[in-house]
Amino acid sequence: MQPPSGAQHVIETGGYRAVLTESGATLRELTFEGRELVDGFAEDELPVSARGQLLMPWPNRIGDGAYEFAGRRHQLPCPSQRGATPRTGWSGGPRGRWAGAPARRSRSPAG
Repeated sequence: MQPPSGAQHVIETGGYRAVLTESGATLRELTFEGRELVDGFAEDELPVSARGQLLMPWPNRIGDGAYEFAGRRHQLPCPSQRGATPRTGWSGGPRGRWAGAPARRSRSPAG
């Protein structure tokens, strides 16, 4: 039987182990040499209070949807009301299903 958070994708390298779920591309578990690094949740649970869920393309509000980066001003789409800010990014939570790309060998020093 599949867990409520969907398929579990495990990534391991250099003593690190991460478990990401199909549901919302959520980080369910992160350990280093067996030591827990995040307050995750069990495989048979769903995350509480957005625990481990991916916030994208930005994690919070951006005043008037405008920001400057590398000397350039950028404007994000905003709701129609004046002074509104774009919505916080969110990957879809328990209902948003994500599929992993096929595994390939990394060329990074980590492996």
